[in-house]
Amino acid sequence: DVGRALINFGGEHSLYLEICSDFEAQAEERMARLKESLLAGDLEALAGKAHAAKAPLGTVGAFRAMELIDRVYVLAKQGDSQGVAEVWPGFVAEWEDVLCGLARMRSKGLDGL
Repeated sequence: DVGRALINFGGEHSLYLEICSDFEAQAEERMARLKESLLAGDLEALAGKAHAAKAPLGTVGAFRAMELIDRVYVLAKQGDSQGVAEVWPGFVAEWEDVLCGLARMRSKGLDGL
């Protein structure tokens, strides 16, 4: 939700676009760290990495992805690997949508959304 995110930046498009660019630059590594913990079954590490992913998602306006990674965080903290496994695919789909949206925004600008 670009409109909601821009409120946090006082409507300053250039700053928002810079933050989105930073998010994109770190996205692959961030997802790799999340997957690494998930595949290792290390719920404690996954919880920490999920918690760290929430703020950047909110900053770029990816509120649905932020809600889902928060759910992953809560479930991982509770030691609920089955719950994490159920939520994870939805989070990954949202994550991919966020990256596609950011790429679209980069190519078309904010007016193209």
